Amino acid sequence: MDDNVDKYRKLFSSQINSFFDEEGDKTLLPHLVHFAIVMKDLDISHYQQKEILNILVNNKDYYFQNNYSLFDGIPLLSILFLINKDIVGKKYVSIQKQLLELIQSMKIDIQDFRNVEYVNGISGLLNYYLILFQDDCSLISSERIYMLIEFIMKHVHQKVYNTLPMNLGLSHGIAGLLLVLSKAFKAGFQMLGMKSIIWHLQRILITHYFHHKLRIPGIINKEEVIFPRNTPSWCYSELGVLHAIIQSTQILKFNFLSTLFKEQLKSIIQDKNNYKIISPNFCHGYSGIFVFARLYEVSSKELNGFLLEQIEFFYDHECLSIFYDQYYNLSGEICSDASYSFLDGSISVLLSLLFVEGYNTVIWEEMLLLK
Repeated sequence: MDDNVDKYRKLFSSQINSFFDEEGDKTLLPHLVHFAIVMKDLDISHYQQKEILNILVNNKDYYFQNNYSLFDGIPLLSILFLINKDIVGKKYVSIQKQLLELIQSMKIDIQDFRNVEYVNGISGLLNYYLILFQDDCSLISSERIYMLIEFIMKHVHQKVYNTLPMNLGLSHGIAGLLLVLSKAFKAGFQMLGMKSIIWHLQRILITHYFHHKLRIPGIINKEEVIFPRNTPSWCYSELGVLHAIIQSTQILKFNFLSTLFKEQLKSIIQDKNNYKIISPNFCHGYSGIFVFARLYEVSSKELNGFLLEQIEFFYDHECLSIFYDQYYNLSGEICSDASYSFLDGSISVLLSLLFVEGYNTVIWEEMLLLK
């Protein structure tokens, strides 16, 4: 297993070193922000690590264009500095305060309730605040956390999720919303009516799960898509939804439900006939299954070997992602490249293997609501 980690480490180290050897613009920001998540685990110099972080600091306004998301934007940038604060050094606190000021200058529009992606962005802010508060409570006030919880609770009260189509997934839907609210509740940020809101969201997921289909509208083409239940993934289907139910029912001490759905999740992972996927990545591929297998203690020598074979096969056949990174660089030019994303790109494979091997990936686990 260590050989597999080393293989992908060397691959990404080579990519970053090549990046620094090239002439021209060094502001390929979508690449850098994802490289920065794993660069402490790679064979690159301390100087290169600092240079990457300096580029990100100097171009933080670029991120303000996409200023909040469940797993992107300024919250992601801020968490990168948290992961690498020993490299950033004395500038760390001032950088975090600058980023917080950018976020706090945003107007949170209460009228935007029906935009689910918008509300998932707000829950992304809440998750980021919880991570930052846990690391250094002097950086952010508890009042700001309660404000976001109240906003999300008001959103749910608008009954947005009482009619179909709705997105039940973790990355784009109410499973992610449920996990972040449950995480805040567990951390002691509890408000009147919050427990009933969590239970309301649990009921929606459980009800539709037992109807044998998970509806995922609008991720790509704004039209409803019904995925079969037996599509294991973190992002948009069965494993992610079950994970949200398990974690939230544990927090509310609904032990019977937690045990029931945990056994269901394990049975899905154990049956390789369920693996109707063609990617090695974390978001919707074999690396994600590997992470859930480790998280819920389903691993075996046979299963681990099978998952590693599938990851290597699809990785070598360049089936990383159905997406490509496409973006404007600072010169205004449109650029695109194969995805390096920590969710559905090549870096997600390395992070998953690091997690499975027991390396320190705590912040990554917090970001992706694995704990």
